[in-house]
Amino acid sequence: VWPTWSAVLDAACRAPKKPAGLADLLRATRDHAPVMTGQLGASWVPESVRELAAERGASKAVVEARALVKAVGATGSTPGGES
Repeated sequence: VWPTWSAVLDAACRAPKKPAGLADLLRATRDHAPVMTGQLGASWVPESVRELAAERGASKAVVEARALVKAVGATGSTPGGES
C-alpha cells in the first residue's frame, strides 16, 4: 500500500494546482507517521511534502504539510525508533 500512497502524495504535492482533499491526505498520512518513521526512518516523506511545508502561506495543505514534517521530526529519524 505504501508505494501507491507515497506516489499519490508526491504527485498531489508537486501539482501546480493543489487538488481538493490534499490537506485530508496529508492529515491521514500524519496519523500514520509514528509507525512509518519507526519502520523506515524520516526519509519516507516525499521531498515534495517538505517543499510544500516550506512554502509561504497558510493554506490548509501547507499547514498540514508542516504538521506532517514536524510529526516525522518528533518521532525520530532512524529505523527502529532510535533517535
